[in-house]
Amino acid sequence: MKKFLLVSLLFSMLLTIFLLGFHVASFLSDLDLISEDVTVGQVNVIGRAYYEKNEELTELGYVYLGKDGNNQDDYKNGIYDINITDNSTDNFIENVRVYFNVYSKQNTYLRVKIYEQLTLTLTSYDPNNPDVPIKTELAINMDSPTDFNYIFNTNTQNQLDPEHLNWHDNRLIDGYIYYKLPIMRNTDMTPKRIGLIKDYYNDLSYITQPLGYSLQLGITVEAVQGYGGPIENWGLSNPPWGGSWEWKKY
Repeated sequence: MKKFLLVSLLFSMLLTIFLLGFHVASFLSDLDLISEDVTVGQVNVIGRAYYEKNEELTELGYVYLGKDGNNQDDYKNGIYDINITDNSTDNFIENVRVYFNVYSKQNTYLRVKIYEQLTLTLTSYDPNNPDVPIKTELAINMDSPTDFNYIFNTNTQNQLDPEHLNWHDNRLIDGYIYYKLPIMRNTDMTPKRIGLIKDYYNDLSYITQPLGYSLQLGITVEAVQGYGGPIENWGLSNPPWGGSWEWKKY
């Protein structure tokens, strides 16, 4: 039986707890990449979150945890830190962009999951060591996902983008966002870049949150060989948006 490459990132969560009167939801932990060798072709897609400044993209930093046991800086691997309190910072939510680089040598279908966690960080001090702050991170329940301007959102701003119709939001059914076309790297062997969040709303401003709040963001991408991959790996005989899977190269 042919093997198809499945690129996936794992997401794990802690148990729900109650603390200080807040309904504390599950925390985002590290996201790790799991891949396997393939015998047919090569499929490779990498997703990243960026901030945009002066029309240049810079990858967002991961959530900082402090110093580890070796006094080295420790971060949540794969979990991006987004500022929602200060609109002058580079990583403010309005500057966030999400792109995927497709390195595949052959037709590839991909689907994406976005993980979000609203957090509140409380700072306290030990009287015996007042120079070292003690930070407690609380995960706060979210009534609904953050209203990013996903490229598939129906507004005039997005409808002018050629990628507007290339994505399908199936999150209410299986939690995934699908890229509807089989895709591969450019003919000059460079990766093809596709955007999921390419801008913020032109006519809206994000309402900032009180000091101490932040948004943590995780991205997972699953990429499979275009020919038969969705059926073999995802168990989908037909696309969630209807019709049948296409094998044409784009």
